[in-house]
Amino acid sequence: MMVHNYLGVDLEQVWDVVERDLPDVRPKFESMLRGVEGQS
Repeated sequence: MMVHNYLGVDLEQVWDVVERDLPDVRPKFESMLRGVEGQS
């Protein structure tokens, strides 16, 4: 769980989120981008 930390950024926690969540989110963003590019 991420909490507000106005005095700094916990880079280890950020990296954990990137490694854990980004692989699942990336295909969804790529699909959305293809849809937007196809509309122009």
